[in-house]
Amino acid sequence: MRVQPNPNNRQNGRPLVVRHPTTGQPFPDKPFTLTAVQLADPDILRLLPKSAAGGLFGDLVPVEDAAPAPAPGDAPKKIK
Repeated sequence: MRVQPNPNNRQNGRPLVVRHPTTGQPFPDKPFTLTAVQLADPDILRLLPKSAAGGLFGDLVPVEDAAPAPAPGDAPKKIK
């Protein structure tokens, strides 16, 4: 599952730093992937929003990567 720290969570006007509950290391501030092992950890699941199974706090939110736009020269060709 791709997630990122919730951009709406701020502390003193700065983005909230979300830390791994076991190691204390901060999660990346850009989108990243949680592994199956991490998703099986209830302490990490609690960081997800309530809409996610096992979620509670919403410090990490799921993200969907949009498909990249085609480059100008990569537009589909018309068939005659």
